[in-house]
Amino acid sequence: MIPHISRPPPRSAEGLRGRPLALDSGPRPRSPTRSLAEQVGLWTGAVMRPWTGPLALLFATQLNLLRSFDGLVQRMLDDARGCVAAYNRAAARYAEARVASLAEFPDRVELPLWALGWQQPG
Repeated sequence: MIPHISRPPPRSAEGLRGRPLALDSGPRPRSPTRSLAEQVGLWTGAVMRPWTGPLALLFATQLNLLRSFDGLVQRMLDDARGCVAAYNRAAARYAEARVASLAEFPDRVELPLWALGWQQPG
């Protein structure tokens, strides 16, 4: 469960005033990380731990590790056009995130499943 914090906990803003928060001065991960996203996620979790407790990190590139992944893919395949419509509505609602819409053609659709290689452009 991801905690929802509607406002900073008492004194948290006070404690950060005047202190620079640089990634190179924060907590160090216990093991090597595979990406900048993982580094930032681990660092943010360590900084927020006093207020949130331990946070689980799961990146989109790790969803295939879940037992429920096969069922998720099957649901996408069973209603591919509905999946594309829902994805595109979400992308349009949060346009500031600059997530591209999925393509839709009369005879096929693009599903949000991509095979990405390590350090290779998509």
